[in-house]
Amino acid sequence: MRIKLFVSHVRQRGSITPALLSAGSTWHARPLAASVCTVVPAAAVATGYSRTFVRPMRRLTHQNQSETVGKRHPRSLTRQGFDASVFRKRAGNRDRGLLGVLYPERILRMIHTQNEGIYRALIAQLDKLARHNRQESYKTRQRYYEAMQRFCRFLADVYHLQKLSNISGKHLVAYVRHLQENGKAASTIKTELAAIRFWHDQISNTKHKLPSNGDLSDQAPLERRRIGGVDRHWTPEQFAAFTSACREEGREDYAAIATLTFYVGLRIHEACRLDTAAVEAWERSGLLTVKGKGGRVRSVPVTAAAAKQALRERKAAVRRGHKLFVPDDVATDAYIYDFQAFLRAYRPNQGTNPRPLTHHGMRHSYAARQYREALDGGATEYRAKLEVSKLLGHGRADVTDVYLAAEKSTQTDSIKMCQ
Repeated sequence: MRIKLFVSHVRQRGSITPALLSAGSTWHARPLAASVCTVVPAAAVATGYSRTFVRPMRRLTHQNQSETVGKRHPRSLTRQGFDASVFRKRAGNRDRGLLGVLYPERILRMIHTQNEGIYRALIAQLDKLARHNRQESYKTRQRYYEAMQRFCRFLADVYHLQKLSNISGKHLVAYVRHLQENGKAASTIKTELAAIRFWHDQISNTKHKLPSNGDLSDQAPLERRRIGGVDRHWTPEQFAAFTSACREEGREDYAAIATLTFYVGLRIHEACRLDTAAVEAWERSGLLTVKGKGGRVRSVPVTAAAAKQALRERKAAVRRGHKLFVPDDVATDAYIYDFQAFLRAYRPNQGTNPRPLTHHGMRHSYAARQYREALDGGATEYRAKLEVSKLLGHGRADVTDVYLAAEKSTQTDSIKMCQ
């Protein structure tokens, strides 16, 4: 096939001559894969021009390609799988230049959309948000970025939308239907929607509030996952053994994190976000306000004496205005990684649990206690699960079933004994 390219700039050996422009207007390409092809300019061989910026002209290929060509930030065709085996190999860039092989300094990301310019404008806005964002883990941010890229391509092709701040509910409905038509699973679609809402929350001047999955159910219904739980709860003896190990190793902060998870139900990143201001607000109101998954803020009561003591001790151990656990010169993700490594090294025997104990398993213990207390207080089973779900930072009663696997196993054992 022939791909027509326009040579826009030359990095070395002077300006472009008219002969080079005329001779180099047609470039021969041999496809290697769906995303990479070899390019050999005949004019470059003749004149020695080897390092140029190139830009593919739109709608000049032999067919419409809907898939992505290239990777996110390619620096050279060599990294993209450029096949130079058909040429005589020589060492050094100078010899490669004499061979006339094209080594561009930077290749623009080639997404074959009907409106490539609009797509690039949307990606530029997304990149600006990504540069200033530090929420969630690296893998989560990368997963959400890739999902938003796909949504931007959809917006450019279908709606010609030029600003991310103009995203509204109709775009989500159309995108959900588009994904369903392409055979995507409900869990995948929900993750894509979570990514869109995540980046939409980073925009300061949005014009519309995005609907929840429940609000989309009338126009684009999504089937719910069937949730089954695995028993991961910690017994009081296992919890006491771990906190004792933390104190023996001089890690009072690790013991305090475990205490807040076991008695208050905090996630590891929620505990690491706590600062002295949060403790002061808790002392005034009796509720500890934390920012959880997806930026959701909730206030939870602190009733256990051990949890109250842990908060007060950590507040006294740091300066006012600073975080309770993460030092100023340590990244939060690095601190969490070290804590998880310590837990794997010092966690007690898993006992009857089918899997080794994890930090998240302490939330299972908290959920089981709160569920029993709600039932003892006269709440119905559904109401008890809903209350526990809110305490854990979720919004659905059925999610609580994941945390109540220990309760189900206990009820099963009781039934077998009665029989």
